[in-house]
Amino acid sequence: MLMLASALSIGTMTSYAQSTTTAQQTAEKAPKAAKKKKKQADDQVTATQDQATTKVKKSRAKAEKAVAATDAAGTTATETARKTRTKKTKELTTAAPPATPVVPATATPETPKKTRTQKSKEVVAAPAVPATPATPAPAVTVPSRPVPAAPAVTAVKKPVVTPSAPANGSDPAIGTDAKGRTIYQGRRGGQYYINKNGNKTYIKKD
Repeated sequence: MLMLASALSIGTMTSYAQSTTTAQQTAEKAPKAAKKKKKQADDQVTATQDQATTKVKKSRAKAEKAVAATDAAGTTATETARKTRTKKTKELTTAAPPATPVVPATATPETPKKTRTQKSKEVVAAPAVPATPATPAPAVTVPSRPVPAAPAVTAVKKPVVTPSAPANGSDPAIGTDAKGRTIYQGRRGGQYYINKNGNKTYIKKD
């Protein structure tokens, strides 16, 4: 009996130890798996960043090459234009006609100048020409034309339109407006004037 009880207790303890070991191994594996997944994610992010950086570098290098090629083309065009200009200048210089020699002007003999005394003697020695008397011009008489008298201008008088008396003679005149029309005031306080047709035209109040 003692041996049986010992064997059972030993088996129980062995089972408990195995289960404890399995739980510990499972608990240790879980953090390792999480760490592994995190490392894989970090590696993937790093690889993606490296790829993006490489693409940016390649694009920048390509753009720099294009700029360098453009600068080189511009430099080549400038150098070609300079060479062409120099060549044309040389051709024009070579084809220029020779300068014509300058012919010295022949000196003409100067005539001796007369002195002031000789000139005065020649003027005195010249015979005086008698002046011919001027003949008076005949007077020309122009017949005067009669000037017609200006026609008399008669002033045309405009007919003065006198407004007829108001229909009600008891309405008093209170003044005139800007056009010179007589303004009347009616019994109810309204103001009017007499138009050309002899009718009342009331003035609107503001």
